Amino acid sequence: MQPRPITDPAPGSAPFTFTQITDTEGLLSHPGQSPATLKGAQLVASFPVEGIGTLIVTDCDCPFEELVYIHLLDPALTLLDTATLGGAYTPGIVQGMDRIGPRTFRIRFPDAGTSHRIEVHAPRRLFLRPPTWLTVTQDA
Repeated sequence: MQPRPITDPAPGSAPFTFTQITDTEGLLSHPGQSPATLKGAQLVASFPVEGIGTLIVTDCDCPFEELVYIHLLDPALTLLDTATLGGAYTPGIVQGMDRIGPRTFRIRFPDAGTSHRIEVHAPRRLFLRPPTWLTVTQDA
C-alpha cells in the first residue's frame, strides 16, 4: 500500500488538504483557493492535469462498503466532473495510482490485481446532459 494521499512525483505542486465535514462529504482546500465540497471522507490521491486542473480521488474510509470518487476540478477548484467506483459490500481500498500519459491514469486495487484506467478528455455533450470529462474503464 502506498502512503496517502498519493501524489504525482512531479515537483512544485502545492499539497491539498481534505477535512471530513459529514459521513459522506469533505472540504478540499488548496493554498490561495476557496475550498470545494466533494463526496468522500478522506483524500486518496491528487494529480495535476495539464491545461485543465486537478484530478482528486477520495473514498468513504470504510473498507467493506467502499465507494471511490474520482473528481476533476478546474484551477479555481470548481467541480467539472465526478465518476464513482465501487458499491455496497465491495472492497474499494486503493492500492496505488499512476500517471500513464498526460491525461491518462491507472488506479489499482488489491483485489486480484484489479485496476481501472481513467482518461480525462475535452468535454463531450450528450444531448442535454452536462458535459462529460472523465472516462473510467476496467483494465483488461
